[in-house]
Amino acid sequence: QAESFRAIRTQLTMRLLRERQQRHAIAVVSPDSGDGKTFFAANLAVTLAQGGKKVMLIDADLRRPHVHRFFGLTNGTGLSDLFREEISLSEITRPWTNPNLGIITSGNIPPNPADLLASKKMESILTTAKDTADIVIVDAPPFLVADASILASRADGVLLVIRPGKTPAD
Repeated sequence: QAESFRAIRTQLTMRLLRERQQRHAIAVVSPDSGDGKTFFAANLAVTLAQGGKKVMLIDADLRRPHVHRFFGLTNGTGLSDLFREEISLSEITRPWTNPNLGIITSGNIPPNPADLLASKKMESILTTAKDTADIVIVDAPPFLVADASILASRADGVLLVIRPGKTPAD
């Protein structure tokens, strides 16, 4: 699996180099829950960081967050707290064993995730994240909810994770 992620890293890096902008936000989405998007997003973030890129992984699945579990972190403070403007992005970014990787968990689940993700504040959060990292990986919810489309429209690119042999073509 590690070699597969290194191959994806190489392809993604080559594609991003062709773009004119220096920094990118990539939303990782899936058609359904349980498709492995968090596993993919987390491993891609780690692999990019190992390759020397400064990476920020944001858990923007504000309904069923999983990034904190993947990395064994608590989820008391995170992305949802940034909308209250009582805390800064740098204050909630958690370092990982690789200094090139910063992780932002989702924080407490808000009552109105779609409204928060569609707000100007979310746009500002992504801009600030891109100012501090070469690549921002956004673990978005599955396309079952409107949140994924909102995040996809704000990202510079979208990676769709499917389960071969399981995800229907439609």
